[in-house]
Amino acid sequence: MVRTNPSGSVPYAHPCFAWENELAATFQNAVRKAFPHAMITGHDPLIPLMTNHPKDRHVMAAAVHVRVPVLLTFNLKDFRLPEPKTYPDLFQVKVMHPDAYLCKCFRQNPELVRLRLHEIATRRKTDFAEAVRYLGKALPRFSEEVIGSGA
Repeated sequence: MVRTNPSGSVPYAHPCFAWENELAATFQNAVRKAFPHAMITGHDPLIPLMTNHPKDRHVMAAAVHVRVPVLLTFNLKDFRLPEPKTYPDLFQVKVMHPDAYLCKCFRQNPELVRLRLHEIATRRKTDFAEAVRYLGKALPRFSEEVIGSGA
């Protein structure tokens, strides 16, 4: 996760990555260029209201601000929410693990998910089963469900 300092001017990297500022800036610029529609502003006043882990409050504040229905994260433990009575608007944001989300998508529309998986396999220049097994490293339930369906 690359962030900017509180003034918003100088990029820096999340400490876990130990990136130099130049690399962090390059990555941040690439993400902004690739996903300009995903940049969220105006959420800073909500950050102090968030009760999840302090290092991730800006993420939850952004999700609440734009009213996303689902926030996907592998890091569920840092996105625990307060009781609904405290902040009922927060509970319009559902926090899900990507594995659970993709399983739900697959159950709702298996043909579309298979189509997207075939596209991923084609881009990776591999076959469908190998692409699904590769995804299984991070998304084991999803991979098992797709393979188990005979796709």
